Amino acid sequence: GIEIEGRLDAFDSVISNLDRFTTAKWLGRVHTEAPSFSYFTLHWGIKRPIEGLEHHTLFVPTQFERGFERLYRDRRFPDPPIVYLNSTHLVDPTVAPSGHSNLFAVVTSPGMEPGIDWPTEVARCRSLILEQLKVHGVYWSEDDIVFERIQSPLYFAQTHGNYLGSLYGIDERHRLFGLLPHRNYDEEFENLYYCGGSVQPGAGLPMVTLSGKFAAERLPRL
Repeated sequence: GIEIEGRLDAFDSVISNLDRFTTAKWLGRVHTEAPSFSYFTLHWGIKRPIEGLEHHTLFVPTQFERGFERLYRDRRFPDPPIVYLNSTHLVDPTVAPSGHSNLFAVVTSPGMEPGIDWPTEVARCRSLILEQLKVHGVYWSEDDIVFERIQSPLYFAQTHGNYLGSLYGIDERHRLFGLLPHRNYDEEFENLYYCGGSVQPGAGLPMVTLSGKFAAERLPRL
């Protein structure tokens, strides 16, 4: 069953779309594995056109190897970062007022690793992303920003229940063959199933949608 506000309700079956390893805490299980990587995102509404962008633009710094070492070896935010920028207004003018820009920046990031204080790290990561965009000739003033939303690994953990702010559950070195997502059913409770980015068939679209379909197909036929 599920306990909601102190009341326990019984169910024939339960599908959890929360991260499998966050759900595990509710079952009294302890996980100490390192988290997989995450994303650091910035969403801006800019009150002027930004020239030189496509719908999808990838900004790769000259010293990208240094950023890779920071991210994959040291498990720290890449410096300099590779920045993916999605300019949604270029394909759908309704997402921004005329003459404005709607931009969404994404950088691969470590999760909530030891030694990273995300509440204080957010401002530094934001500055690194803006600096990298400026290197490539894409910039605007703070006064041009009419909307800004920041999503850090801490946000993903607190708002969506992602395991230590990760996108894919535990780190790949703890998965089968270092690759495969975990099962979408519970090995102990036969009527508990999972869907989402931490279980089969994986993260992103269409995989997470398929994971919901696969979990529903496992439900006993009533």
